Amino acid sequence: MLDVLRPFEFPTPQAERTPTGVVATSGEVDLVLPVQLQTGVTLDDATTAIRLAVEAYLATLGTGASLTLAAVASALQSSPLFGLVREQARIVVESAGQFVQLLDGQGSYTVAAGEQLRRRTLDVHEVVS
Repeated sequence: MLDVLRPFEFPTPQAERTPTGVVATSGEVDLVLPVQLQTGVTLDDATTAIRLAVEAYLATLGTGASLTLAAVASALQSSPLFGLVREQARIVVESAGQFVQLLDGQGSYTVAAGEQLRRRTLDVHEVVS
């Protein structure tokens, strides 16, 4: 049998802070990225390459950096596996209860102090022309 100590005590929660003392926060990034695959490339191969490139790119964005669809497209441009169909792509960033949608040539999101962006969802699908 367990003895329960009374009264219960719960320590006051402490916010995580960055090395500069700013409260650490995160922004969740949802991406819908339609692609045209090169001959012989599977959708799984393209999705894996995109996931790795997106996560690496988001990790480089610090305070004051700007996230745009054009910047993500540029980060993906070096892959010979696929071509991004930018006019059909979209990114949604959720941070501090606010949502920002980024489209081709429209919208940007500025990373706040202490904020780290991370990929929440990634929808890669093939566009057949």
